[in-house]
Amino acid sequence: MKHNAWMGGLAIALCLNTVGLTGAVSAPTTGSPTATPTKPPPLPKPGTLGKGLVEKLEAKLGRSLSDTEKQELGAAVKTAEDALKDAQDESIAAIAEATGLSLEQVKTALKDPALLRNLEKQLARKLTTTERNAIRAALMARAAASKAAMDEFIATIASLTGLTEDEVKDVLKPPPPPKPPTDGGTQPPAPKCPNPGGPRNGPPPSGDAA
Repeated sequence: MKHNAWMGGLAIALCLNTVGLTGAVSAPTTGSPTATPTKPPPLPKPGTLGKGLVEKLEAKLGRSLSDTEKQELGAAVKTAEDALKDAQDESIAAIAEATGLSLEQVKTALKDPALLRNLEKQLARKLTTTERNAIRAALMARAAASKAAMDEFIATIASLTGLTEDEVKDVLKPPPPPKPPTDGGTQPPAPKCPNPGGPRNGPPPSGDAA
């Protein structure tokens, strides 16, 4: 199942922006590859698609899924998971081949928000234009394969449950991030400013002259 990222049909654009090289693969940016922090595309993690899915679908449908529906749903989840993992593994392998890094080094780099900078740190040198193109191509291929897998997964769930594809996308949408906590009265009160028209120290004047 697709994450929010692909749900909006943004996988390819996100992939391009991921490397900070928006544009044709044959026309990379000529500036420093570390000038702009980059991050891997927000693709769904293999192994997470089926989490809580039955409960979410039942809540949307207002009924329980039958045993047959649950079995078919489980098979669809496995198919999508396998496709997502294959896309991820192929992307990692392609980047490793292009850069000469090990698979583990590439996996580590992909966890960093600044992908290119992290790859260069692993290499202890700047990426070449050829390497940058290969990395972008690998990320684009992963995004395209992931999107295709998620499109098929969404269509399968819609056919299985009778929901529309938009309704299925809504079910698959991850919850919004939690809001930052308010101060809840934990911050110290602001200091009181003295009254400009009154005394700064001592009791207020009585109004009687001595």
